[in-house]
Amino acid sequence: PRDKYHIANIIKVAKSKSNIKLGNGTACFSHVYSENAAYAHILAAKSLYPDSKVAGECYFIADHQPADNLFTFMEPFLEALDLPVPTKSIPYKLAYFIASIAEIFAPKSNFNRFAVIQTCVDHTFISDKAERDFGYKPIVSKEEAFERTVQWFKENPV
Repeated sequence: PRDKYHIANIIKVAKSKSNIKLGNGTACFSHVYSENAAYAHILAAKSLYPDSKVAGECYFIADHQPADNLFTFMEPFLEALDLPVPTKSIPYKLAYFIASIAEIFAPKSNFNRFAVIQTCVDHTFISDKAERDFGYKPIVSKEEAFERTVQWFKENPV
């Protein structure tokens, strides 16, 4: 819920006349549900004390599942919201070029080079270190996170 980039932007595009994907649709992502991320922060905070192995360390938090293709991940959301799944795509380099132009003419738009990179480049992480160092394991399943997110977007349309 309240995601301003991936889900919200893809929903907006699905509602528009230009329902397209950016890139070739093969980029993979490691997702994390917001409550799981918050829980990881709490666990990390409880493990912070002088000379702890957590102090000064960097942790990636994901929902301990294989990375998903962004569009494969998004299709069930679009279908649950009765929105069309995009079938056409713009190549990455062209999308990046168009986004750089869009930044000049619409600097507050969500269509920018950052959005193109976030959509077209792999972003995969594992949380093994967080599990080992402070016991992180997701508390909300992928299925429950999906249901809650769909419900939120039904109650708060974008």
